[in-house]
Amino acid sequence: MDGECAGNPFKGGTAEVIRRWIENIKARGGELLTNTRVTKLIMTDGRVTGVEATTKSGDKLIIHAKKVIIATGGFAANKEMLAQYVFDSSALGMVEPIWLRSPVVDGRTGDGINMARLVGAGVAGMHAVAGNAPYLPDTPPINQFSGPDELKQGRCALAQPWLWVDHTGRRFFNESRGSVFVDVYNAMTTAGGVSYTIFDQKMMDRMINKGAVLPFNAIVLADTPLKALPKTWEIGKERGWAFKADSIEELAQQIGVPPENLKDTMKKVNGYAEKGHDPEFGRKPEHLVKFDLEHGPYYALKAIRAFFLTLGGVQVTPAFEAKTPQGDVIPNLYVIGQDIGGLYDSSYDLRCEGSASSFAMTSGRYAAEHALKRIQEGK
Repeated sequence: MDGECAGNPFKGGTAEVIRRWIENIKARGGELLTNTRVTKLIMTDGRVTGVEATTKSGDKLIIHAKKVIIATGGFAANKEMLAQYVFDSSALGMVEPIWLRSPVVDGRTGDGINMARLVGAGVAGMHAVAGNAPYLPDTPPINQFSGPDELKQGRCALAQPWLWVDHTGRRFFNESRGSVFVDVYNAMTTAGGVSYTIFDQKMMDRMINKGAVLPFNAIVLADTPLKALPKTWEIGKERGWAFKADSIEELAQQIGVPPENLKDTMKKVNGYAEKGHDPEFGRKPEHLVKFDLEHGPYYALKAIRAFFLTLGGVQVTPAFEAKTPQGDVIPNLYVIGQDIGGLYDSSYDLRCEGSASSFAMTSGRYAAEHALKRIQEGK
């Protein structure tokens, strides 16, 4: 959970939540084994009875337990599983795979899901991810949230509502919805996973001097002058995602789209601006702005899709007990948070930010209460 992005009401963000959890566990006599990787679930007579683990120094541990709860956060950092299951990234026709927007070090490698499958658990929704877009193809993408102004403002510029084209130089989306991250992600997926935002000098001057028309979350607000954009283009040209040309034809060649398509698309947009109506995608009239087709320079930013969670995993009961593909409960095994599958049909709805994190906490508490009740009942 992102303490700033999700609108946390508490001071200290997620780090403070974790600190309090650790204090509470230790105060109740619990033990935490950090830098210790669980490698296998122990099965005895068809029931999960513990785990095998390895410490940082290589020591092997056998930990017996009456109940085991898997909470490893999904498989966002496992490239092989992503290629196997997430068609948004690997399907034929995808020009650009999805990028992981995560911390530099990410331990969400699907271990919990794979261990559960080895003891017979079924899975569901493995194709689904929490995707959003657009992002600059700059590594790591998370810096567009918390990094320097030239990256945050560049990310904001991507979402401006004047002209987006796909890898063929054609429009594919209502640019007025550039701040609706999930909609942009889904539209870019249908368009091959990559797009380009196009500007002329008038639009560039407007962003630098008057500010963006559309905001970037609460990170760069509308009407905030984007004074760092010259630096954005400076580093973006070096890194291959920002472009500037004296003519439309030259810009099209730089971004790799047919020049005749790009010029035709820009002419169409100019016609819609003159009439105040977009018959293709319904862009808002106030966002229909004419391009200067005679005088450069012209600018473009490349956009890619990103994701920060996988949404598929183990099939569970309403009490978060792991199930086989046939629906039978695997005794003593619980799965929570982003390790479960079936909660989301396709994509994560960012209109309710923090819902995945709150579900992880709630499902963990509910699973633990159910497990304790079963233990008290002698089951």
